[in-house]
Amino acid sequence: MPLALELAAARLRSMTPAQIAERLDDRFRLLTSGSRTALPRQRTLRAVVEWSWDLLTEPERRLARRLAVFAGSFSAEAVEIVCADDDLPAADVVYVLGSLVEKSIVEKSEDSTVDGAGPRYRMLETLRVYASDRLAESGERDRMLAAMVAHYADLVERNEPLLRTRDQLDAIAVYERESDNLNAALREAIESDSPDTAVRLLFGMYWYLNLVGQTERGAAFVTEVLEFADRLPPDVAACLRMCDVSILAWSNQSITNLPELVDDCVRTGATQKYPWLWVGVALVAYLNGERDLAMREVDRVTAWEDPWRRAVGHWEQGFVLTLSGDLEGARRARELAYRGFVEVGDRWGLGVTVTFRAAQQSYSGDHEAALAGYTEGLRRAMEMRSADDVVHQYWRLASERSRAGDQEGAWRDLEAAERHAAARGPSRAQRVLLFMGRVEVLLREGRLAEAREVFREIRIRQSDPDQELFEQEWNDTVEAGLLLAEGEADEAQRLVSTVLASSVERSDMPDVAAMIELLARIRLRQGEAELAARLLSLTAVVRGQLDLGSPEVSELAADLTAALGTERYDELAAEMQRWSRDEAIAWVLAQHTT
Repeated sequence: MPLALELAAARLRSMTPAQIAERLDDRFRLLTSGSRTALPRQRTLRAVVEWSWDLLTEPERRLARRLAVFAGSFSAEAVEIVCADDDLPAADVVYVLGSLVEKSIVEKSEDSTVDGAGPRYRMLETLRVYASDRLAESGERDRMLAAMVAHYADLVERNEPLLRTRDQLDAIAVYERESDNLNAALREAIESDSPDTAVRLLFGMYWYLNLVGQTERGAAFVTEVLEFADRLPPDVAACLRMCDVSILAWSNQSITNLPELVDDCVRTGATQKYPWLWVGVALVAYLNGERDLAMREVDRVTAWEDPWRRAVGHWEQGFVLTLSGDLEGARRARELAYRGFVEVGDRWGLGVTVTFRAAQQSYSGDHEAALAGYTEGLRRAMEMRSADDVVHQYWRLASERSRAGDQEGAWRDLEAAERHAAARGPSRAQRVLLFMGRVEVLLREGRLAEAREVFREIRIRQSDPDQELFEQEWNDTVEAGLLLAEGEADEAQRLVSTVLASSVERSDMPDVAAMIELLARIRLRQGEAELAARLLSLTAVVRGQLDLGSPEVSELAADLTAALGTERYDELAAEMQRWSRDEAIAWVLAQHTT
């Protein structure tokens, strides 16, 4: 409001803008130095608000102070449910709310009816702070907060199942509109020591947070709710512990008790009650080195009668089979997943499945199909309003265009990804991804000095000594490519050997194959053409096929054919492809790691 700006400007005579910003939470104390010639009611922000408040009728004051429990915008329906009682009947609420709008105590959103959800209302933050004080003085605060928390717990329980149906986008829109209120409700449930209600809210929000890429927010709430410890029901505790450790697995940290955690989830019935719980469990098990456990859990999920869970199970099965090098089995599982997600209408599932399919099409050298898949994945991510997935899909598109030789198109997609990330504040993982994308395109364009400068910036921004393993692997892989391009093959080999050993430990066959490809390029640069040919041939054994979409692999194969002759090159390829995957990996490790 203009008066607040005037009062804040007056403070500039004695305070810096930064000092003012630090004190805005205590705005009524801060904004007290208006013009000495103004009317008394205009000299302080509190005076203005109190003067306006005193002009309200008793029903208007009652409703206005109760509206302070809403942290964001709210609907008339929510106001009726939360704020009505014998002193303020529900039938009167909409009329009193209208009066508060007319008196500028409450704002009505101009675009609030665009999506057909009905009007939304909001109280200015300054008025909300004042109303909150009045609510506390009235003795109604605890009762109103409890009503607000109960309302939003009911709301998420109604909407959560819709997140796995054709009504997914409508459900997401509800969560988006109520985001501030849901956060406030969960925070209040935790701080008021109400574990049952906190669990209802968290479990009603958790899958939504994952869908839209707010996993860090979800993980933070999981940690807090776990602090209720033995006050949590066994199934809830088991579920939360599984959610908690899953984050560790995705950052390549070892989980010592994963089988016990999985068994607890099954024994307590958590797997039956919480459908989203098993999304990723098989992958977590695989990444943790529990291969048999991973396939057991894939079999468990694909046996469910629920079509959504079966689709998730087939998606996980495809992922695990890809990591283990069974590309044909992965293809069959992926198509079953796609059909399942079509059946239930889950856009998230369709998006992750077509992205998975596109990666395989890229390995097969079908750039056109891969680009179409990534484009569909981007469209699905945008539909879902998943900022994180949108950035990832743009990055995948950029990488695929670069592999296909369209460097100009790759830059367009990278810049779109950077704009999208910047608009919301990029996460650490997004920054890493986008820097890596830039280095990839710069290397393909032969702009080594620029690529090296971008990599230096990556290093500066990643000075954290607790850097996650996946970041370290990415850094070493990128630097190895840079060193090779700069003519430092021996230094490149040292880094590749380290990442190779780590990739083998994780049994990530696509990553292992990528490191062997890089080793083959290094060996050719070192003058060992036959060894390079053997290594390149083994990538088909390890991954399940050569990376036919990689311009670097195509160039390497052409150079090896020229150096050795077609006949000798084919002889070496035939010899190496008779090896088993285990034999191939053992030989590479023996030859190229210390």
